[in-house]
Amino acid sequence: MTGTHTQNPVYSRLTLALLEDSGWYKPNYENAEELHWGRKLGCDFVRKSCGEWISNKIEKGELPTPFCNEIKHDGRKSLAVTRCTSQRDSLALCNLVPYKKELPVQFRNFAKIDGVSADGVKHYGGSVELADFCPYSQVL
Repeated sequence: MTGTHTQNPVYSRLTLALLEDSGWYKPNYENAEELHWGRKLGCDFVRKSCGEWISNKIEKGELPTPFCNEIKHDGRKSLAVTRCTSQRDSLALCNLVPYKKELPVQFRNFAKIDGVSADGVKHYGGSVELADFCPYSQVL
């Protein structure tokens, strides 16, 4: 499992270790599932903000996977672009959406977004607050 709820929970070795540490469970680690999200992405992925990750990837001409920068909707109409998940077993779309109020400074993950005014960018973030407003591809 991860820090946010999804319709596809993963009971990884880390999840099982947390359950065991509670003192209430003795898990069978052979039943652990593979947690693909963030796997083999290195220290920058773990140590830097999602905003830095996205910016660095875009500067290199790469996709900012597992994060994303495609607007889901602009408050008036859908702009959603569906993609296959990295495991190629589901469709997903980027959960980048506008908020009515400006996001707190520490959660502003973009300096610019195509098609959004410089002032408007302050209102955009991922739709999951528990993920620090980092936009990521969410399974449909």
